[in-house]
Amino acid sequence: FMGSLKWLTRGRLILIAGTIIVVVIGIITFNTIKNKNIKKYRDFEEEIKIEAKNYFEIKNMDIDDGEEIKIDLDKLKKQKLISNELQNKCKGYAVVTSDRDIYSDEYKITYSAYIKCGNKYQTPNYSEY
Repeated sequence: FMGSLKWLTRGRLILIAGTIIVVVIGIITFNTIKNKNIKKYRDFEEEIKIEAKNYFEIKNMDIDDGEEIKIDLDKLKKQKLISNELQNKCKGYAVVTSDRDIYSDEYKITYSAYIKCGNKYQTPNYSEY
């Protein structure tokens, strides 16, 4: 058995262990950077949601039960509501929906944001409509 492992010298063991450590550190670093980037885009989506709500109130808009209103990112930019660095790198919109809660019979307005930033990031269910 020992004869078959003769090629495994101390130097080679150190080289193999070092290579494994470098690969693991590389994977961890890559995932950290990737997660930071995703957070940047998610924060931008959150800003769009908040500012769509402000736009909806500033413009004194009405929405009927079951209705869906799209507010384009350009409209939010024109009102100077968006200050994110991604505003010129991404296309996007917010969707305002109104649904009646079947238990309380109250209307609930929901704000959703969708962005597309080249081939770097796209919100699931983003559509070009």
